Amino acid sequence: MSCVSAEITPIDIRLTRIVGTGAGGVADRGGLYLCVTDEQGRIGYGEAARIPGDRSFPTLETLATELRDWGLVACGADIDELLATIDSHRLCGASRFAVHTALSDLAAQSAALPLAQWLAPDAASTVLTNALVAAPTPAAVHAEVGAQASKGFRAIKLKVGVGDITTDITRIIAASEAAGSDVELRLDANRSWSVEDAVRVVGRVGQHRLSYLEDPVADIVDFATVAERTGVAVAVDLTAGPLSAEEQIERSGATFAVAKLAALGGADRLMRLHEHFRGHCDIVVSTAIDREVALLAAIHAAASVDNNKSCHGLATGGLVHGVPDSLHALDGTVEVPQIAGLGFETSTTIAGN
Repeated sequence: MSCVSAEITPIDIRLTRIVGTGAGGVADRGGLYLCVTDEQGRIGYGEAARIPGDRSFPTLETLATELRDWGLVACGADIDELLATIDSHRLCGASRFAVHTALSDLAAQSAALPLAQWLAPDAASTVLTNALVAAPTPAAVHAEVGAQASKGFRAIKLKVGVGDITTDITRIIAASEAAGSDVELRLDANRSWSVEDAVRVVGRVGQHRLSYLEDPVADIVDFATVAERTGVAVAVDLTAGPLSAEEQIERSGATFAVAKLAALGGADRLMRLHEHFRGHCDIVVSTAIDREVALLAAIHAAASVDNNKSCHGLATGGLVHGVPDSLHALDGTVEVPQIAGLGFETSTTIAGN
């Protein structure tokens, strides 16, 4: 099985609403689909886009150049060989993610397996998800968390760090009251708090109400201090940058690691990370609020490392125009497509949606 062509198509990632975070609002942006065709006429799809809020991430023009250059070399080459030598091309994380996804999609189609089962034979068929809440006022938070809990979500991720600490505390208490005792409450501060802020928040809210604090403070070496002083587990969002994912987990001392495939560079790296830290740090697969190809890749990847206990950050389909209802979370879970490959519905219009 060899690569016959590799083309990129521009896409729009248009949100149904702006999501506010401590790192700024997530809004509309552009992206790219990578379409790799083999000699049987099968097409493997990948997606590349910038991660919102990450100013160090390559521009869309850089991603397009990397993918075009890779495509020139890839044409005529064997798919398995391209997968084995992917790191020789020195692609950035987002480009590598697109390439690895497209090639894996083709390999899984050739093997007549869903991508998740091609990655791991014992992959799950459904994946638990957390709901994402970023409402600005305590009343709105209470209403939205209550609505998500009633839909069957077992975990709620609340964006904090946007306003003042006093408002955050009131929002968190409102979320906890609405969620009840059977729903995990996760806080994501996007590194906007100080250590003292984190201590103050947990002191007012109560450590028993919280599952973990994601990216609580700016300096990763202070994460362990936050965990020690608050008694609440800490999660690190694995970003693209000078530190490897392994170094970020080790330096933070985190109990949980939130992994975006675009930052890691692909599902294979996620699986290696999962194996390396098994029993020490749980991996939570998340999205960068992407279109359907990247979301599908994340769903398959989460299924390949899932232990049916983790709630992953994959309930983002409803936040993006054009993502089909089949990829929206239902009763707190997303279904893993059981057709061969990634399961991308090519009947969906690619460009401009």
